[in-house]
Amino acid sequence: MPKKVTPVPTGIWKQVARLQRVGLSEGLRGRGGTWLAMGIGAWGLQRLRGMAAKEDEILLREPIGPGETITITNQTTTRAQAKAAQQQAQAEDERRQKQAKKAEKAAKKARKGLSKAEKRQLQAQEAQADARAARRRRRRSR
Repeated sequence: MPKKVTPVPTGIWKQVARLQRVGLSEGLRGRGGTWLAMGIGAWGLQRLRGMAAKEDEILLREPIGPGETITITNQTTTRAQAKAAQQQAQAEDERRQKQAKKAEKAAKKARKGLSKAEKRQLQAQEAQADARAARRRRRRSR
């Protein structure tokens, strides 16, 4: 990115720059709080001027020959698009949570009428399934 060249201050801004330089140096040397206040005030004025007078930066400068064209596009996501995508993701997450809750409730209901041995066997099967799923996740993350 090209470095932005700041122009030499002219007119009143030359005086403000001098007041800043003298005020801060005199004030920091202990020659009085008034000098320091004037230096800080001048510094603040220059910062405000700099923020208010921002110009566009030149990002590209190339000569264009006869018959050549330049296409400028802006493919950023708008706030509305980002908000819609976020709402869609939240709705999908809520739907998955409801499905998981339903499945858990159905599994709990199915376990109710089982004997202790059948419950142990079911728990072992669930543990094996969880272990397989964890291995798959680890393989995918590599």
